[in-house]
Amino acid sequence: PNITGGTYSGYNSASISIAGITNAMSAFQYRVVVTSGSTNCTSNAAILTSNGIQPAITVQPVDAAICTGGGNISVPLTATGNGLTYVWQVKPPASASFSTITNGPLYNGTTTNTLVVLSPGTSFNGYQYKAIVSGTCTPSVTSNIITISIYSTVTVNVVSSPQRICSGDTPVLLLGSTPSGGNGSYTYQWQSSPDNSVWTSIGGAFLINYQPPSLAANTYYRRTVTSASCNTNTSASILMTVDPPTTVSAQPAVNTYTCPTVPVTISVT
Repeated sequence: PNITGGTYSGYNSASISIAGITNAMSAFQYRVVVTSGSTNCTSNAAILTSNGIQPAITVQPVDAAICTGGGNISVPLTATGNGLTYVWQVKPPASASFSTITNGPLYNGTTTNTLVVLSPGTSFNGYQYKAIVSGTCTPSVTSNIITISIYSTVTVNVVSSPQRICSGDTPVLLLGSTPSGGNGSYTYQWQSSPDNSVWTSIGGAFLINYQPPSLAANTYYRRTVTSASCNTNTSASILMTVDPPTTVSAQPAVNTYTCPTVPVTISVT
């Protein structure tokens, strides 16, 4: 049949051009009918064989973060096309350009759709990666650039300081240090214990400092700090020592008799 429009051009000339070829068009046959006066001449059929579609990335890789000692980082992408091959490249923060990486002690999957960075340390913080995907058809396609973040463990978690108060009094504000490590954003939880063994998280005590209530018994306090799903750092505990209230258990005698020149002692317990 005659074909007009669509992805075809030159269909009424000696050459036909086909654009936007898909896999579904593979094995399509084409021929031309040449008319001269009242004579028609039909060519042999030409068979179209599609080598596939151009490579395309349908799911891009994304930034990844991990804490020191947290294992490997996997960087996957999803691509379509025929005869796909993958080349992963890296750019350290101090480098001006990307370079191709290969499998070894630092990387795995460098020729697949999923790059694996093997147990990266903090020296990998800020490294950037991208993938070049090629196929049977051209051109190749390059993925988005992603950055990995490697967070150090949370440290510098100190609270101060032990206090001694009377029963029913309120301790002064407990001060907590500013932590280090993680991604720089911290979650705090203050805890209390009657014996420095069994600990209970205090409801609403999520700030860097904590104001205890009035106390009637010895109480220990400590603070936990987490950041970016890294380790939870627990401070050393501090003790609020509560002295019992002073009471009079034995009153002085109501009447005390003595001679004018003899000393007398009046006492309470």
